[in-house]
Amino acid sequence: MPTPSERRKHWASVKSPASSVTAALGDNVKLAKHSKWHQGIPVMKVDKAGKMAKRYLTIGKDKMAIYCTHQSIEKFMAKSESSFTLALPKVSMLSLRGTKGSDAGQRHIDVADLVDVVVGLVGTLKLEKARNENRLKGLFSEIDTQREQIVTIIHHGNDTLNVLIDDAQERKNLVDCLRKMKAEYDKARLLVDNEALLLRYTWYDVDLNKDNQIGEKEFINILQRVNINLKGPGKIFRQFLKDQHINSKALKYHECMLLLQKIKAEHSSGDVSASEAIADDIWNKHFGSDKKFITAQDFLSKFLMTKQDEKGATLNDVVKMFATINEVEVNREEDDYPDDCMSRFRFELFLRSELNQAYNPKAQEKHKGRLDKPLSHYWINTGHNTYLTGDQLASSSSVEMYMRSLRRGCRCLELDCWDGDAPDDTNGEVIPVVFHGHTVTSKIAFVEILHGVKTFLDDHPDTYPIILSLENHCSHPFQAAMAKNMSDIFGKKLYVPPPGKATMDDLPSPETLRGMIVIKGKRPPEQDDTAAEHESDFDPYAEGAADPGGVDTKGAGDKKAPPPKVVPELAKLTLFHGTGFKSFEKSIDLPPSHMHSIGESKIPKLINKEYSKALQWRTYNQRHMTRTYPAGLRVDSSNYNPMLAWSVGSQLVALNFQTTDTPLILNDGRFRQAGGCGYLPKPQSVMGACPGSLPSPIHLTLRVISGSCLPKPGGSTTGEIIDPYVQVSLHDIKEGNNGGDYEPSVDTQSTDFVNNNGFSPVFQRTFQFYISNPDCAMICFDVFEKDVDFDDKVAHTAIPFSCLRKGYRSILLYDNHNTRSGAFGFATLLVEVIY
Repeated sequence: MPTPSERRKHWASVKSPASSVTAALGDNVKLAKHSKWHQGIPVMKVDKAGKMAKRYLTIGKDKMAIYCTHQSIEKFMAKSESSFTLALPKVSMLSLRGTKGSDAGQRHIDVADLVDVVVGLVGTLKLEKARNENRLKGLFSEIDTQREQIVTIIHHGNDTLNVLIDDAQERKNLVDCLRKMKAEYDKARLLVDNEALLLRYTWYDVDLNKDNQIGEKEFINILQRVNINLKGPGKIFRQFLKDQHINSKALKYHECMLLLQKIKAEHSSGDVSASEAIADDIWNKHFGSDKKFITAQDFLSKFLMTKQDEKGATLNDVVKMFATINEVEVNREEDDYPDDCMSRFRFELFLRSELNQAYNPKAQEKHKGRLDKPLSHYWINTGHNTYLTGDQLASSSSVEMYMRSLRRGCRCLELDCWDGDAPDDTNGEVIPVVFHGHTVTSKIAFVEILHGVKTFLDDHPDTYPIILSLENHCSHPFQAAMAKNMSDIFGKKLYVPPPGKATMDDLPSPETLRGMIVIKGKRPPEQDDTAAEHESDFDPYAEGAADPGGVDTKGAGDKKAPPPKVVPELAKLTLFHGTGFKSFEKSIDLPPSHMHSIGESKIPKLINKEYSKALQWRTYNQRHMTRTYPAGLRVDSSNYNPMLAWSVGSQLVALNFQTTDTPLILNDGRFRQAGGCGYLPKPQSVMGACPGSLPSPIHLTLRVISGSCLPKPGGSTTGEIIDPYVQVSLHDIKEGNNGGDYEPSVDTQSTDFVNNNGFSPVFQRTFQFYISNPDCAMICFDVFEKDVDFDDKVAHTAIPFSCLRKGYRSILLYDNHNTRSGAFGFATLLVEVIY
């Protein structure tokens, strides 16, 4: 096995872009023996209008990309004398990006673009539009009867390519291959520098004839793609050929990488010198200007345990980290140094790597212990009006939004349930529907949402419980249909509370409900239910009560008994029972399964800016659940600040997942903890364990130093070179002493913008923040593109202060879908954190 130094020498001369990734995909991703995916398999593609057309789907032989074409690539090439890409037949571009805009030239889905693969589900707007029969009347279209043939490839965040493949074995081959490609890429990319990965990602598009060489015009295209603006780029390119004694008029991959590094060092813009010079300054300060490389012991004692405040780090930890950093492929020439040491260049690479990320990796690990406390002890990732694609008045409803939310980590989904067509219209079948009542939003069948949730559960059988929050407006026959639908589809995965659970001492734990579906809704009171007064004194199960169909019978004294609000079939499936709110003093004695839903506008009124009121709510939330939700006036599906609701221990802080605004970014950042499982143990202070003490304010100094590999807005492949700046916001809760003020606060500060450089901009701006509630506070980083009229968002992330590591740290940036797919997979900021 070659040593790291031997590998470094090899990487400096490789011709293949990102050879570690290429090797991993080539060696480990195998198609079935008789599979024909490299030749192109006929499929039926569903476009954005729901129309089907015959296409060919091909997996590149290097396992780097997927093509969707009108003709077989292999057959078309056989008729052509031109090179590979020039011979490419017309690509189904709209099926890839769904746009006629700047990215209409998208020719493939790169392995870095892949997000997920879903099989056998009518789970996107495109597929729903393919129905030529009315599903809401119980009728099935071809897309429904052939749903087992559906393969949906999710890419670039939430874009989808939807195809039908009738051959079961080839369908399995494709899905297995795509999932393996993604898994192997995700592992292998950690051994390649982000700058090298970005060049590979861009190279795959720009090297049109696939000869692994880049000419002058292609190089200028690369500069535009990676956001580098140069005066006289052609002259710089030609001079580099001359200096490197390159006889051809083109650069190989490693030569192109070397030129980019040279440009970065000599032409980086900002208020100080290039980012490599910044890394040199940090190195000189901590290790000395005379050192060309350092030992693991020096790194541990002079940097990791001091500046980085990693007191628990060991020499063995550093040795392992050095081994990883020294394995990373950079495709550039380096001075030789011992394999058990770190060089200056590798130190700069370490600073902006995932190994050095600001968001504590240990906090992001999946739960190692069991989540064995009652559900009331956890913050739970929660959606509002989950079915909507846009606004609350006229947008579409779609199963796709449930699938997006589940992928984003949401574990409490809302379904507004209404009566659909009457039995006479559906040959006896009752079809409950979901939509935003009293509006013109479109309707979807309740049962189709259940199929989507079941598909996700089948693909993620170890997920912590998925809560279905039913806003039930249905009459009794439709309620009975809802209960039957859930029982039939979820089967044993549907949690059915044992009789008498209304008076249980504690809620079940996430661990006991792992892989299960839990229902929140309305439940008729049981005979021993002390909360009956909040709903009705009527017992629906008593002799003479109304039957489930709503026909009144006579009870005691020949008086007509009121019909039950919820039929027994649905009531017995419901764990969480929504009750009206009067006061926390009264509510605290209710059974734990009885919970409140509280609107956004009522949240500050209940607290009234008083710390003592917040303590009451926290006390209630120790054993009970609270769901908060956006105000009804938010018809644009914007979101409210979730900080106040989280701080008082509300578990289900519901947000509109279709709108990526600051509150949803905070939500993404909060639940990035614990591997994105959707359940977070509430801090002890939020649980109310220390009601008489407040944490001391913390002074935070945060310096935004530089950026690296920043994409264009939306990850676009075209458009002007960006002028980026960084906005940093502290989202906190002000806590006054002696029952004083208790309210949310936001402090936002910005860097200056850097002209025409998203590849390696230098900002060098220091901010001061004062943190009042360290257990709840969050830091939000937003990168914007400075423009004349409107500053476009480029990328972002949010980090709980409790997870923010000290020292010089790398900030990993995300797109609007909470993914680092495509061009966002390489984007970082370098910051200094002091507190």
